[in-house]
Amino acid sequence: MEVLDQPEQAAQAGPADINALLQELAALRAAMQAGGAGQHAAVGAAVQHAGPAQQPPAAALAPFNPLAQAPLAPRVVSASEMLTLRKAVPRFDGKISYEAYRASFDDLVGLYPSLNEDQRFQLLSSGLQGAPQSLLEDLGANRTFAALDEALRLSYSKPVHAWTEMNNLTTMKQDLSESLEEWSTRVSRAARRAYPSMPLASVEEFAVQYFIIGLNSSQIKNGVSGLSCRTLQEALNACRLVRSRLTSGPAAKKVCTASVAEATVEVVPAPVAPARQRLRRRRPRQLGRRGRTNWPLSAVRLSRWSRRSARRP
Repeated sequence: MEVLDQPEQAAQAGPADINALLQELAALRAAMQAGGAGQHAAVGAAVQHAGPAQQPPAAALAPFNPLAQAPLAPRVVSASEMLTLRKAVPRFDGKISYEAYRASFDDLVGLYPSLNEDQRFQLLSSGLQGAPQSLLEDLGANRTFAALDEALRLSYSKPVHAWTEMNNLTTMKQDLSESLEEWSTRVSRAARRAYPSMPLASVEEFAVQYFIIGLNSSQIKNGVSGLSCRTLQEALNACRLVRSRLTSGPAAKKVCTASVAEATVEVVPAPVAPARQRLRRRRPRQLGRRGRTNWPLSAVRLSRWSRRSARRP
């Protein structure tokens, strides 16, 4: 049977040819649905029908492989699945090394490769409790999975020699090109590495001391040494106030109020020298015969002379 390639030939073909063509198409469709064997059979039927002049492409003769098809798009994790995952995430309180915890965390998260960075951050933060949970406040606006992972790795990595970390903390100095914020972050991380088993409040007290000691500006150091800062944030705010006072000049004097944590500044104007007052000199009081009198000395002498002259004969 000849191949009906042109519309004119299909229009001139008889019912028998059309029925045969429909049967071949049905057989080809059934072979494609059946699988690899059916595909080869359909290709063979197509080759026999096409004849020697028309050869099928090489891709059609290749063995059928379902895994070679185009990969499907990753399935999006639903909100209910995220809630279940947050409950299944293991808890981390800092009593074990972060590497051991991260291995168990990766085993759970690896079952869901479609999780994005935001969802991974939510899962990791939901498993923190106790002292490690306070690291979320130190992240600030940079609340990403990479930033939280780095903070946990620096604070709760495998324990090393304690004396080495303490020595590094006591000898740390602020670099000349390092800002106050960067210096505060570096001291906070070093303090947590030096005292991993100490409560966070006590670690903050040590961090404040070494933060002030390691300042590269002696003027700022002297300005904040007398303040009672309990946290690194309060010490950082106090340093900012002292620096602004030093850069503002003698026109205004900026004084830290009691609430250093809120960074409130009270501007006190420079004292003005009072106008020179003209004092009025009072006449001195003199003592006469009849007691106190305000007469001048010349009048007293004149009255005595007049009395003596009157007694004379």
